[in-house]
Amino acid sequence: MSLLLQNKSRSTPLTISISSLFSRSKLATLTLQVQETTSLPAENLRISSESTNPSVVMMSVRTPKKTLLWEGPVPISSNSSPVIINPQTKSVLYGETRLPSIIQDQDSSISMIHISGLFIIVLLILVWILVVRPNNTSR
Repeated sequence: MSLLLQNKSRSTPLTISISSLFSRSKLATLTLQVQETTSLPAENLRISSESTNPSVVMMSVRTPKKTLLWEGPVPISSNSSPVIINPQTKSVLYGETRLPSIIQDQDSSISMIHISGLFIIVLLILVWILVVRPNNTSR
């Protein structure tokens, strides 16, 4: 059993941190260069290879500037399916399946802040037009 990691980026090296799923104790840290593939044996991750069921570890992916791109559980199996990391789309694939990230997409939260701010501005303009302006014109 091993963990096969593949960096699909053409320009960004990645720092991969692997920790245990529940205790979050760090098991390994490595740097994947551009278009590099590497394999981590389960023995190096201190995971029992006696079990026939796949084990799961927590993996986080960061850029060289320490920006967190992706974090989530990743299976370790004996079928040699690669974990494909694409930093441009901030996605991780296990074979053909996209793995979910436990971090929220910051782009959607920023757009929600902009929408909320725009709503408040429109609301203030409507209040000013309906309440303050008629009071000033009646005098």
